[in-house]
Amino acid sequence: DAKIVRDFCESAVNFKTCVPVDTNPVLATSGTRLPITAKFKGNILTRYEFPLGDMKGHFQASAVYEGRRTTDLRRTERRIIGDLPAYTTADMSPVIAGSHWPEEVFARNLYDKNGALGKTIQCGENICGDPERKTAIGPKIYTIVAQPRTIGLKIGTKF
Repeated sequence: DAKIVRDFCESAVNFKTCVPVDTNPVLATSGTRLPITAKFKGNILTRYEFPLGDMKGHFQASAVYEGRRTTDLRRTERRIIGDLPAYTTADMSPVIAGSHWPEEVFARNLYDKNGALGKTIQCGENICGDPERKTAIGPKIYTIVAQPRTIGLKIGTKF
């Protein structure tokens, strides 16, 4: 339950309260969830191993779920950048392992979900990101997304 236990102030003059109030505003109140921290995140992995003549094989599948997250602790900046939506990714890999040459076919992010890992803005939110300032350019927000679907083959050797 990743939440702050005290108000977060503009400057750390006094760590117990935001004093003086008139020059040290509260940027986030006590109980605010930490940014980039979902209420729930989970993963599951399953693996089945089996013999293939004189070789070994296995099939492995996994999934990761990450819930909705905020992007910043501070209310104003969080309003400008927005939240990160929940997403789920799935991976799988069948493997055939001989005595010297294990081969693995893998698929990462099998359903090609563009899960948002983070967001950023080109400069300080209060300078160029505030949509209420009606600047000619407007805020440019960049989203960092999960690796797209990747399918590949791994071949190794033991020596």
